[in-house]
Amino acid sequence: MVPREQMLKAIEQMAFLNRKVLAVTRFAARANFKLDSEKIDTDLAGFHADYIDQIARVSGGVRLRIQVQNEHPGLKLRFNPIDASIIVDNLISNAKRAKASSIKFELSQLDRSGLLMRVSDNGRGIAAGTNKGRIFEMGYTTTQGSGLGLYHVRQGLGEMGGSIELEDGAAGKGASFLIQI
Repeated sequence: MVPREQMLKAIEQMAFLNRKVLAVTRFAARANFKLDSEKIDTDLAGFHADYIDQIARVSGGVRLRIQVQNEHPGLKLRFNPIDASIIVDNLISNAKRAKASSIKFELSQLDRSGLLMRVSDNGRGIAAGTNKGRIFEMGYTTTQGSGLGLYHVRQGLGEMGGSIELEDGAAGKGASFLIQI
């Protein structure tokens, strides 16, 4: 018999790879760069804004309005475009699951050489009684989800030297996250 923890880890890896395949499929139809390299050197803020505007908005569905506001002057970075797209896709997926009608990505400069991305939606927000310190852990969920979405976001950001945190005291309804790279 396979131990439960080993089985969960295997399922988590399969789900992560499945998300990568989905992201590659989306890129294949619209990408303006070669996907044969693992990483690309380009403006990360511009990449996110373009991905959200051209790909995520189209695949987000009609019931979720996706907005992007890019005020970042540019951050040239070497990163994996699939990891960057998984970050956006999982945050959009979580907003849908929370019954949000809109999600907004605000990109701005952090210090002299960083990127700050505030992602906020108007969904149900973080449920009362949720252990906010665990929401980025593999398998932790308060919905019918797998508990892998925010875990994969944190994982992808880690590959870029970034971090994510829940923004406490966000005004109004919904959830808000701060991403720093």
